[in-house]
Amino acid sequence: MLKALSSLLPSGDEGPQLPRKELLEKYLKDSRYGDKLKRLMSIKVLYPNNLMAKHFDFGYFDGLSDSMKGSLLTVCNSGIENEDSGMGCYAMQPEDYDRFKPFFSKVIADYHRVPEGKVH
Repeated sequence: MLKALSSLLPSGDEGPQLPRKELLEKYLKDSRYGDKLKRLMSIKVLYPNNLMAKHFDFGYFDGLSDSMKGSLLTVCNSGIENEDSGMGCYAMQPEDYDRFKPFFSKVIADYHRVPEGKVH
């Protein structure tokens, strides 16, 4: 899977950041998350304007509890199912913005084209 995705990347540093090999191996084989994460990885490469996929960080995902991992994937499901989505993620409840702040702050800043953490 990683080799196939890597072959699609543009040369140089302009492509999406792929997760470390050990994280890919850990999660792509996981029966709970593997299918969604495989799709997410291909979206990250093939649909660079999908902000959910662009800012999904496997390191951050790895640090979450199992229930939080499932909740984050629920937040990301719209962009996984509709890969050409511009935003690709939606909070299921207002608390999600705080629960997943490291993720949402990057997505929202990119969407509004402002520096991360900018308060208005």
